[in-house]
Amino acid sequence: MLTSYLHVPAHEPARAKFPVFDAHNHLWGAWSRAAAIVPVMDEVGVCAYCDLLAQLALRPELPAPAQKSSPKKKSSANSPDL
Repeated sequence: MLTSYLHVPAHEPARAKFPVFDAHNHLWGAWSRAAAIVPVMDEVGVCAYCDLLAQLALRPELPAPAQKSSPKKKSSANSPDL
């Protein structure tokens, strides 16, 4: 069995030293829980977060996002294809 020589006391801060932007989060469409989540964010120092799922169709007051088709590129004799 390997022996670890790294022994440090645990340090779990209760609040961030600086405002935190949580750039990777999933609310999983539970917008009804937002009122409970915001006070926890305030308590620990998270000022904002990015909901990566963006499941807008789960919110009945918002329409589902439309699918966009990408326009086809027209080639010309003067512009090389990259």
